[in-house]
Amino acid sequence: MQASISVSSLPAVQYLLRMADNCLILSQRTSEWSGHAPVLEEDIALSNLALDLIGQARALLTHAGSLHQPPLDEDQLAFLRDERDYRNVTLVELPRGDFAFTVLRNAIMATFCKHLWMALRSSSDAELAGIAAKAVKEARYHQQHAADRVLRLAGGTPNRPAACARPLKPFGATRPDLGTSVTSSHQKTLRNLPNHGLQFSHSARAQGGWRRVFELGEPQPARGR
Repeated sequence: MQASISVSSLPAVQYLLRMADNCLILSQRTSEWSGHAPVLEEDIALSNLALDLIGQARALLTHAGSLHQPPLDEDQLAFLRDERDYRNVTLVELPRGDFAFTVLRNAIMATFCKHLWMALRSSSDAELAGIAAKAVKEARYHQQHAADRVLRLAGGTPNRPAACARPLKPFGATRPDLGTSVTSSHQKTLRNLPNHGLQFSHSARAQGGWRRVFELGEPQPARGR
């Protein structure tokens, strides 16, 4: 059995893998709640959310594989890369933690992804634009659902806001790599994208929307999918 594959350094492939890996790993972490959520409603909701993320990851991995030379399929990219070739942000791979941690992580990631997908709908890559048009609808629901749960967890007794703030502590060191693209390899990837005839969305657009949400207190409670 093949233990690993060599991943292309083509900027378009690397960009797609960064998004795909966020969806893939977060889906795996979220699915750990299946059968273990506090109530049946959340059990079903989190399982469905994980399935949405897996669908997004599959679409992105398939597209990345089609651009790869030689071409690779989604399973090869999902399972046969070396550990260091996964490009997800640290936040999504942190252990499941308690329910409050999961809710806050989902709120942060769904908000970031919603703004990123919104920007990518205008990508010159028609396949990516199509993926984004579908994914933004799912991300919008994910954000609304997580925001509703954040409000529920923070309400009630006077000590609830402080209790809900505790799970945010691990985010301090991991949150910046969502928006700042701190690694030199990612900065190089973004700079080189236009050279390959593709106009993706620089993460700064998503970062701007993400900062507005978490600094000014946007998301709203869920109002249905």
